Amino acid sequence: MPIKPRINESLQEKATERLDKQVGRVYLVWLVGLFVGALHLKPEKVEYGGISFTIDSSEKLQGIIYCVCLLFYIGILGVVILHQLQNVTSDRALKRRIIYSALGNRRTIIGLDQRGRAVLRSAAKFMYSLAILCLVVITFFPAIHIIFFQQLILLTGIDAIFQTTSLEKGHINPVAPATLLLTLLLMSAWTQFLYRVLLRLLGPHIELLFVNMTAAATFAYLDSVLRTHEPYTAALFRAIGLQTMILIICYLPKIIASPFMGWLSLKLAFYRWRNKRAERKKLAKHKDNNPWGGKR
Repeated sequence: MPIKPRINESLQEKATERLDKQVGRVYLVWLVGLFVGALHLKPEKVEYGGISFTIDSSEKLQGIIYCVCLLFYIGILGVVILHQLQNVTSDRALKRRIIYSALGNRRTIIGLDQRGRAVLRSAAKFMYSLAILCLVVITFFPAIHIIFFQQLILLTGIDAIFQTTSLEKGHINPVAPATLLLTLLLMSAWTQFLYRVLLRLLGPHIELLFVNMTAAATFAYLDSVLRTHEPYTAALFRAIGLQTMILIICYLPKIIASPFMGWLSLKLAFYRWRNKRAERKKLAKHKDNNPWGGKR
């Protein structure tokens, strides 16, 4: 009988400590950005590594700080992926704590009837979802604040770093490269969220194309109303183009692997044909050696 491996508590503690430090740095940089924006600080000269430069506005400085804050999230994602590749991790420990809390005064499920187990299962699922939601909100609160409420400042910092133009007369230029990249990231997150919702409502046999088109239509409406304030048709055309890119990225592994899979299918078909041919020859040889056809 297969047995799940034991949880390596030392590795879990090291990973948790590392992620806590990363999240702490994110909050520190985010607070520095809020402090700069609140006081409208504008340093006359900044020196780093022997290189000196000037920043002519506090919005650019705040935007650059916000870009650094978002870069820390990329570091957090890299740490999580590296830890998952190096070690077999799971959230079994968290689920055990949730079930233990849902039991209340009881410390065992022995003696519970079917209705009691269903109530326990529902309570555990609710508490687990609430714990994950709180964890996500606490971890990504600075990113949510920067992307959704300080997007103009963020694009100002990106323009200062990469010498692009993402703003026109104080408004977002929706076709600028930085804006398109940011829209693509937001739409990817929205598509993933919508896929989770539709998966629960419609079941596992949901088409990916349907999810992408639904995400494009809904995201275009939200984008035109809340961010760009442009006509819905223009936002919809741009959303469909970005969703096409997301769909291509989703199918890219299959597209890359299709020649190899085709060659492998032909190879397997050839081996099956050769085995069947050998069996027919063997059967024909057996009939030739036995003229009575196996009967006496």
